[in-house]
Amino acid sequence: MATDACAFRSYLRFCFDEATNNVSSFAFPDKLMDITTTPGVLVYECLGLLCVARNGLSEYELLQLLFMEGEGKHSKSFPYRMFNRMIHRLTPYIVTRERDYRTVFSIRHESYRSIILNVPGFQERIQEWNRMLAKFYWNQRIEHQSDLLGRRKNIRKLRNMIYHQINAELWEDVCISLCDLELIQAMCEAGMSAELQRMYTTGMKAVPADLVSSVDGVEVSYSNLQSCYRFFIRSLNALGQHSSMIEQPGLMIQMAANEPENTLPEIQAGKILSSSSNARVWMQALNKPISISPLSSVLVGSRSVIRCSHISDDGSVIVNGSDSGDLYIWDSETSESVMSFQAHKSVVNAVRFLSSSSRILSAASDNTAKIWDEPTTSCIATYKGHSSPVLSLAVSPDEKTFASGAEDMQIHLWNEEATTLHVLKGHEGPVRACDFSPDGLRLASASLDKTCKVWDLESKSVLQDFQHRGKVLDVHFFQDGDRLITASAFATCSIWSTDKTEDGGLVREFKTGSGSCFSCSLMLQDSLMCMASEGGALSFWSVDDDAPSPALSIAAHSGIVFKTSTSKDGAWLVTSSADKITKLWNIKAISIQMAHERERKVPEGEEGYEHEAEPDEDEDEENINGKEINENPVWIQSMALSPSGTYGVSSSEDGKLCLWDTNKAEMVMRCDCAHVCRVACFPPHSDDVFVAACDDGVIRVFKIPEMLSSGSGSRSMGVGYHDPCLPALEVARGGER
Repeated sequence: MATDACAFRSYLRFCFDEATNNVSSFAFPDKLMDITTTPGVLVYECLGLLCVARNGLSEYELLQLLFMEGEGKHSKSFPYRMFNRMIHRLTPYIVTRERDYRTVFSIRHESYRSIILNVPGFQERIQEWNRMLAKFYWNQRIEHQSDLLGRRKNIRKLRNMIYHQINAELWEDVCISLCDLELIQAMCEAGMSAELQRMYTTGMKAVPADLVSSVDGVEVSYSNLQSCYRFFIRSLNALGQHSSMIEQPGLMIQMAANEPENTLPEIQAGKILSSSSNARVWMQALNKPISISPLSSVLVGSRSVIRCSHISDDGSVIVNGSDSGDLYIWDSETSESVMSFQAHKSVVNAVRFLSSSSRILSAASDNTAKIWDEPTTSCIATYKGHSSPVLSLAVSPDEKTFASGAEDMQIHLWNEEATTLHVLKGHEGPVRACDFSPDGLRLASASLDKTCKVWDLESKSVLQDFQHRGKVLDVHFFQDGDRLITASAFATCSIWSTDKTEDGGLVREFKTGSGSCFSCSLMLQDSLMCMASEGGALSFWSVDDDAPSPALSIAAHSGIVFKTSTSKDGAWLVTSSADKITKLWNIKAISIQMAHERERKVPEGEEGYEHEAEPDEDEDEENINGKEINENPVWIQSMALSPSGTYGVSSSEDGKLCLWDTNKAEMVMRCDCAHVCRVACFPPHSDDVFVAACDDGVIRVFKIPEMLSSGSGSRSMGVGYHDPCLPALEVARGGER
């Protein structure tokens, strides 16, 4: 009786609407504003549902929704003739289209939609209509059984349900849907993985981060939503080279079964497979992880090398600086690109967020540093005090003073009005990094002159001068302000004490092999240290552990990792690389993996090893018979002989090229270069010229007669520009190319 009464009331309201509002006059567009907005009037309800529906509504769906009661119960007592009459009267405003294997009604034009939704009374009902649509699709099955088409996916539900749940602010339902492995599998099979990723992106932005509840005894939380999203992204990355594989039946369930034990995807996969007598795990990973992967997001989209990155204090936004001069802004939760814009005319070498996350500092090789308003991408101030490329940036704790280091070997202190406050001079090489102490009274600077200096900002004098064996590329203060950590050549990170005087203040060194360590970061209240290598690996050490090798090593990138940065809350690590990719890492997951690595025992009969120390620079070895030479106290990157065998040239990781007389077995000239030289070679028919490829992407040409006559090894000419770290170099047979 209740459903019949409901239909009868709707029928009476329809008749009343016709009698009092002249429904036939709706044929004129200028009468759209005259729609009666009383809840229950069919014209009003029908237009409202069509305006809100994402992909239109079929005749069956519209009939069901108009007479929906409570939890999806419907009435069939309404005269079908009256429904057809109403649709006929609305013909000027609606149109039929083919969508998802059926004919659907939708609003004819967007201008009609905006007019209708601006009529008083419509806006108040939008959320209710979205709730009706969400419940309607919720009660449908994921698959349909058809005599003609057989078993097929319910595309209408997959495409529309989560959209309407989000618009209706049904946050628990959104989490349940996006954490449902069967729905994830169905959407992937239907070729809707890209649409599912967009739904995750929208849902994670909309769902409250503090959502924690229980539905039918099952936990519903934002953290579960994050977990399922990261599982989905990991699966996409794993199958990225085989895009059609993700559409294979049951594949996502198999991927979930290979997730770490007791994670939400693994638990759901176990239940699904156990419910079917024929189901089994037919795709089993040989190295199934025992903990969640620390890789959270992969940010892809830059057209050039990413030299620097920084994550905001709250960990919500990431900024990248590229070789093209562009800045890229990313949402760290969803891995979505927020915006990109041209910030400089040359390579961006450093970027920093201010604490508000709405302002960005950038420094570039166009000799400038700039302050940007992130929401509007407008430049607030430009600092032009340097005469050469600006390589590094630092922000004081009160954010009133900025420090920038450049190739001019100077450190400039300036304010947000881009006014120079002071210039610190003392380095003999480009300043690659700088960092303020926690109290803001001191500044540490790292330079290619193989030193790290600590400056007193009150007296503008050098307090400490820490000597290194190779070029210093990065520096950070510990939170206590009494220690700092540096990254340098020879794949070395060093901890220094600002109070200790013996051993030059050196507390400890961390080594990972050959090459240079371009960046380092401190995490987890300075108990964990990360060092990034030129080979693309990340090495993690416990600061207080005396182990000779890292507790965990991750092959993070395929190119040099130029920069690492951590969020202020210590939850996230960001790495940027020459492979044009930025990655976001979960520090908690990294610490868990480190704990698992410690539990593993060294196999019996195997021992750890220590790296051999580099020879002292004063040490000179010579074997009279073999003419064994050891003028280079560092790792040799490459060696080349001239065509006649008169000269030899060796390139080393300290950035020097050594020219040798092979007959006398002695060094003739040491060629200083501001960047690490990877490889050098001679043309096929000349002993007078050799070329070298450097990690700044420049090929340099050296003329031996000019070098010998001038007595200077710094004369060279750049002839080519490439991505950083050229791995190979060869001269054509004619010697001209």
